Amino acid sequence: MEIDDMVREELAPPPEELNNAAAPVNAGEITAENTAEAPAAIENVTAEVTAEISPAEEPPVEIAPETPAEPELQLLDLKPVVEALLFVTSDPVSIDKIQEIVSGRESGLKIEKKDIRSALIELQTEYENRHSAVQLVEVAGGWQFCTKAEFAVWLEKLAKNKEVYKLSNSALETLSIIAYRQPITRAEVEHIRGVDSGGVMHSLLEKRLVKITGRKDCIGHPLLYGTTAEFLQYFGLAGIADLPLLEDLNKA
Repeated sequence: MEIDDMVREELAPPPEELNNAAAPVNAGEITAENTAEAPAAIENVTAEVTAEISPAEEPPVEIAPETPAEPELQLLDLKPVVEALLFVTSDPVSIDKIQEIVSGRESGLKIEKKDIRSALIELQTEYENRHSAVQLVEVAGGWQFCTKAEFAVWLEKLAKNKEVYKLSNSALETLSIIAYRQPITRAEVEHIRGVDSGGVMHSLLEKRLVKITGRKDCIGHPLLYGTTAEFLQYFGLAGIADLPLLEDLNKA
């Protein structure tokens, strides 16, 4: 045997080791049966791995339907509204009446009386500052636009055909007694004046400057008389409390 053949034979592993080396170490014996099962096993392993990696499914969160927000109340600039209301009426308008008009379900607004009074005061100041012939005054339990006294000479010419109350001295005297002593009976008025006042009182009733307010709780239950809102409006008074004090009149 030549040396090369001897070396090869020396180095070559025995047949048993070759057989052992060819066999898989951990996989077991490869057969046609387990070869056919390999794809299913791989699929199972893949599913398990995917399940481990994937986060656990959480139950769907139910989202409640959004409740529509209530519409915000529209801001209202009271001054022009109040100005318009007073402009179109010839009678004084009370704060209660203005509140009733601008507040309520139709407008969706709730206006406080103090806000209405503030708007009226601001309007009154604005008209005064602009030196207008028109002024805003508190009269007869309400508010009203009227002209200033210095323009009366021209307005009288415009309204010369309009009914104007002209009060005689006896009517003014009787009206003053009723205003300061109300409620008062006709007999009490006549006692103070010293003369019959039936005709004068009838005239004041027709002019709606005086009204019947009830009956006195005494023998005969005579009628009681008092002044009206027209009286306050005629004399430019906000209320009976604005009448001049008798002490001041006596001093004058």
